[in-house]
Amino acid sequence: MESGNMDRMIRLKRPEFNRDADTGQNVQELVDLEPPEEWAQIVDESGNELFQSDKKTARSSKKFKIHYREDVDEMCVVEYRGRLFDIDRMQEIQRRRGLLLYGTWTQGKYNE
Repeated sequence: MESGNMDRMIRLKRPEFNRDADTGQNVQELVDLEPPEEWAQIVDESGNELFQSDKKTARSSKKFKIHYREDVDEMCVVEYRGRLFDIDRMQEIQRRRGLLLYGTWTQGKYNE
């Protein structure tokens, strides 16, 4: 796998659920994986706007190519340039040489 094209820094996060002390409800927080930062090659897949509940919403899809990690799965989230991308699907590259993460950012989902 060519590391020279991996010239963008991303952060990998995982949702964790904790009980709110005041309300007793489960609250989702995104916590960093260890180590959280990873060099990646990023390819724009698509971008569009759609209407949901009479409101225009922007979406963007990207493909993140990273070195193989055991701790990354579809529950993880990729942070790139202040936006959080849900991992829609993953593909292993050549028997643990790398991972392709296909992610989607949806405007307003994580209140960024």
